[in-house]
Amino acid sequence: MDSTHGVLDPVLTISFGDWLALSASSSYCEEHALTPANDCDVKSVMGTHHRDRKETSRPHDDVRNDDKKDPADVRPKKSEEKKDLLDVLPSEKPKPDLDAVRIPHLRSISPDRPLKAKFPKDCTFEEVELPLEGDGPKTLCLLFPGAREGILTLRGFPAPLPRAAKSLSREPLYDIRRIPGLGRGAVANKALQPGDLIICERPLLLFPAAFPKHGPESRGTRFKDMVESLPREKRDLVFDLHNCMKNGLKNVKGIIDTNSLGIGRLPGSYKGAYAVLCPRIARMNHSCSPNAERCWDLKSMAFYVRALRPIAKGEQICITYCPLLQSRVARQANLSQWDFNCACRTCSMPKAESSKSDVRRWILDTSLQNLTDKPDFRDHEHTLKKWAADPSLPDDHVHKHSQLQLQLMDEEGVYIEELWFAHCEIICKALCALQDRKGVVKLAKKAAIMSTVYRGTRGGWQNVAAAPEKTPWWGLRKKTAELKALD
Repeated sequence: MDSTHGVLDPVLTISFGDWLALSASSSYCEEHALTPANDCDVKSVMGTHHRDRKETSRPHDDVRNDDKKDPADVRPKKSEEKKDLLDVLPSEKPKPDLDAVRIPHLRSISPDRPLKAKFPKDCTFEEVELPLEGDGPKTLCLLFPGAREGILTLRGFPAPLPRAAKSLSREPLYDIRRIPGLGRGAVANKALQPGDLIICERPLLLFPAAFPKHGPESRGTRFKDMVESLPREKRDLVFDLHNCMKNGLKNVKGIIDTNSLGIGRLPGSYKGAYAVLCPRIARMNHSCSPNAERCWDLKSMAFYVRALRPIAKGEQICITYCPLLQSRVARQANLSQWDFNCACRTCSMPKAESSKSDVRRWILDTSLQNLTDKPDFRDHEHTLKKWAADPSLPDDHVHKHSQLQLQLMDEEGVYIEELWFAHCEIICKALCALQDRKGVVKLAKKAAIMSTVYRGTRGGWQNVAAAPEKTPWWGLRKKTAELKALD
């Protein structure tokens, strides 16, 4: 696996065979996709159980894809490959007045993930432009009853778009170019580092993923009405997008189905998925090991795309449009419905390497499903404390498995937000208990970068990096051993 795919350096090196032996007890859990009612038309991006289950939308832009590889998918130069990612985050010295430092905790799993929602029989949508106030662009929304009120009562809504978004509109960090075999795509016009904001876009349209099959509230009718009500310049943005469906190049339903992005569920009684149309982000093509991450923020009502790993000038910026933890065959089948044959680095591997990649992704998928079975994720603290109190157990007894999870994500160039932060938390607490300051600082700096990628803030990890000694876990293993010796 090309090292440039990884945002993080592997924490622990272990052979693939050793990992399989350690993971032999993990059982496979099948995916459970959101299943619409029989009388629903669900074509747009569908939400599923995990944040990694990125609802499939469109992987390419405006021409049929073939087996040609993307020449714009340029590998960074060797000097860029070896750049220490920790240099991205400036070193911070502990503040003398800094109080006790809390290691950020994974409190819940995907609170906005769609559930198996029952589609209302008497369906009447509400059409409204949001946000109601502010000078930023507006989004034309098609909502189930109750969603509008739920959004407007959100604390902090509407949050202003970042100032960087305005500067990006004047001086974009990428150009839209013709990519042989892929139509058009976004190519970086300068070197980017993990966490760099590439684009912030408020969608033109927001709508449910499920519609009645027939009648005035059907998908085709509603999409046509919404687009016709847009100002001409916005309509032109819609009709300039690719349509991979066999229903005419200018068919509104086909264009929106091809280019929509899932955002999970919204406030209100309906627990199914919603989707949006963002014309600028729609220009970004798909990769099964993407170098950028897209994240939806309801409070600012915008999609943010940030660099996930170093991106060289001239390299194509790719996000993902399908569940990344599926096997290669399953991903190809998923993407083929959008007339796309993926030829990214992961899908272009020799058969033997591709099989190993499939196993690594299956292990991560199983781990993710096991994690979501325990959404509170508090059991690890009890296990850590028992380990800290038992000097007969090896130092890496608790966190070795978590280190392997991060290593697998590095090897695949695939990062799942909940899974990464859950295991990062375990490792950080264990290293604090062992008083491994160097290890804690290095990991906390990486976590600050990852938090910036997914959430736009460092999430408190910069405090852990600055003063790990002030966490309640510092020296816990030594302290408990000393107390036990006194008994």
